[in-house]
Amino acid sequence: MANPASPDAKTLTNWEEAFEQYSIPQVRTIQKQIQSDLEVNREKLRALVRESYRDLLQTANKIIEMDGFMQKVESNLADASRNCNYRLIEKKARNVKLYQERVGGRDREKCTFVAQTAVLQGCSAELSRLLQRNDSCLLAARIFVVLRLVLKSLQEKGTTTFSIITSLRDQMMSLRASLLWHIDHILRMIDLPTTTLIESMCALALVKTSSPADLLRHFLSMRSRAISATLNPSSLNSTVIHSGLKIFHSTLQYAEKIFPKKISEALQQLKSKPLFDNTELRAIPGLNLDTNERWLPEDIRGFVPWVRHDELERSKVNDSVKSWANRELDALNGSIKQALKDIEDIEVVVGLRKEILNSWNGNKSRLLHVVIGSEEPRRKLRKQLNERLVELLDANAGTLNRVGEKIEMLTIQPKETNGGAINLWSDALLGMSLSSGATLFRRTVKAAVAGHDASVKSIIHETRLWIKSIAQSFELVKGVAKTEKLDEFDDDEFGLGSNNTQDAVDDSGRLLEALCKSLEDAYKSLEGRLEALVRACEEKADQEEVTTRAIFLLRSIRHLRLNPPRSVVSNELIGLEWFAKSLIIRLEALVSMGLSMQALSLFRWAFRKRKWDKACPSIPLWEGDPRPLPTQPSPDVFKFLHELVIVMGKAGSDIWTPAAVQCLKRIVRDEVWVIVRQEIDSREMRGNPKNGDAGVENMEASAGDNAPVQTGEAEDREDEQPKVEEGENSAVAEGEASTTPNELKTETELLAIVQSDSASAERPTITPSHVIQLLYDLTYLLKHALPKDPASSEDNFSQLKNRFGVLNEEEVQRIEASAGEYWKRTSLLFSLLT
Repeated sequence: MANPASPDAKTLTNWEEAFEQYSIPQVRTIQKQIQSDLEVNREKLRALVRESYRDLLQTANKIIEMDGFMQKVESNLADASRNCNYRLIEKKARNVKLYQERVGGRDREKCTFVAQTAVLQGCSAELSRLLQRNDSCLLAARIFVVLRLVLKSLQEKGTTTFSIITSLRDQMMSLRASLLWHIDHILRMIDLPTTTLIESMCALALVKTSSPADLLRHFLSMRSRAISATLNPSSLNSTVIHSGLKIFHSTLQYAEKIFPKKISEALQQLKSKPLFDNTELRAIPGLNLDTNERWLPEDIRGFVPWVRHDELERSKVNDSVKSWANRELDALNGSIKQALKDIEDIEVVVGLRKEILNSWNGNKSRLLHVVIGSEEPRRKLRKQLNERLVELLDANAGTLNRVGEKIEMLTIQPKETNGGAINLWSDALLGMSLSSGATLFRRTVKAAVAGHDASVKSIIHETRLWIKSIAQSFELVKGVAKTEKLDEFDDDEFGLGSNNTQDAVDDSGRLLEALCKSLEDAYKSLEGRLEALVRACEEKADQEEVTTRAIFLLRSIRHLRLNPPRSVVSNELIGLEWFAKSLIIRLEALVSMGLSMQALSLFRWAFRKRKWDKACPSIPLWEGDPRPLPTQPSPDVFKFLHELVIVMGKAGSDIWTPAAVQCLKRIVRDEVWVIVRQEIDSREMRGNPKNGDAGVENMEASAGDNAPVQTGEAEDREDEQPKVEEGENSAVAEGEASTTPNELKTETELLAIVQSDSASAERPTITPSHVIQLLYDLTYLLKHALPKDPASSEDNFSQLKNRFGVLNEEEVQRIEASAGEYWKRTSLLFSLLT
């Protein structure tokens, strides 16, 4: 029977008892309990073994260390046993006794001489080594003092006849010069620690027994030499100027820090203890003072450095430094002025200005701002730098003359209108690649529309380079206002920060004004060049060449006017509304006159070929009631406008700005009136204006019955308009026209018929129908196609209408309305005129 009590594995002696006393579930509980106890004991055992292992390792290390110590002890004991040899100790004692007997006797002087000679040789060698390695010059000066004292002692004893002493004396003079040069070299350095500078001055005081006043004088002299050597006239540049200013400012700072307090303290400490008490001197192996010192005289071993320690007052320091600073400032100003003459880059001058003034403003020396006074020297520096910047800005703006020279060179070269420009519908443009955003395609289309041929592109490229350089100059000058601003965390103990910032802003403003004035002067100079070119075009006889040159000049000037110098933020630096304004008007007149000449010549030819004394051929097309009137212009007028627009398009659509179109209209309108007056003023009305051309038509009909064939052939030949070549423009302009014999015969027969009916047939006549058609043509042409001055046009129309009296007011209004309506329907054919 199983025991109901909780099983305890510790009470069991073997596994059989568990099955005998407990049930299966209890046995399983006992099993789990035993397994848990095993795990716990296993972890305890592991922890115990781990700790024991560490102790074992430490014990092993200690045993190894003890073994090493025992070996060292055994080795030392072995060495001690070997050294404690009785015979060896007895030999050493005998040698010491013998040495003392000889030293105490007649060999002492020889040993003293040998020891002092060894010291001299060691001093010479160690001093040379220190100078070659650029070690402490104060230690080198101490060695030199020892060398001088020992050599003087030997000279007093009369041992200078030895060659070695003579050689060492010569070496001393050479080493003295080298040591002084080394000290001077340190004093001329730009940046060096204050402690090094004080040590160098103490070394100089040891070598030359100088007072603090002498040290100040020598220090300022060396700094002057450093500035002079830096500002070499043969190698002046911005880096050299900056180095010279840095030496100047560091000199003032060193003088304020060192003199008179620190240098006095250093000299006092130098002579406060004997020379041979210095640990660095005793540690030099070449002197071997541990052995040789006892053979030196007592006055050398107890020598205390002596230097002149005159009191140097602050006022004397200020006076000396102020006098030195004034001299060096004059030299610096001269060098800066000379250096600026050789600098042609505005960026370099602006950078130099920034470095100079920031270096000046960053100097916190009281000597500069209070004793010397920093404002006046700073003002002189600013003045020199600003004057040079103004010169460079003026020179940079003056490079616009290169554009003028380019225009002059390209103007005199033979060229064609739009030569080199790509046609918008050419195969080259249509087959152009559209990759990369079609940049090339868009640029080519823009150039084609704007009429940019090779010559104009050359001018545009040159202008862009110049404008880019002006923009860079503007940004540099504008940045001058930011170059002298002090850090907001800097201590402005002298109250100069606000003044410096305001001065920088003022300088920037004045430089920008100078730049704008230089730009204005440059554009005025360029305008003078262009005016000479325009005048030459006006005086030239070859109209075709004049037109080509005028178009090139017009495009170039328009590009210059539309692209003034700008800053990075696209603000215009100078307005160019005034630039070449009158030249553009003159060039537009030249272009308009040259391009319209061919169309006007054709119009004059066609106008003279009209049969004014016959009925108007377009009468069948007239409309209206009660009296038919023209409803469209004559073909000559339409052809004239078409030819004019064709010529305008060939010149380039970019030429025809509103002002240029108005100029063309004015010139063409005036020439049209001249042509009309030349042809009409000498004619008289034929027939009754009220009856129209009825009587004239009857006479023409009778004349036609006599010679119908000849009249038809003549009319056909008259309708054939010859092609007017460019070389024939002048002949056509003078009104030269050929007339066939048949035409002369027809006109003679007509005049003979008219002469029998009219007493005034001796003068040329004009039929009323031609007058009416002419009024319509002029209304369409001058009031709608080429309108400009309504008052003048009305006056001419009134004179023409009143002279012939063929129309009443109502009919005039009908013609004007009809011409206006026809212009609305046809204006798109002549888009350049609209």
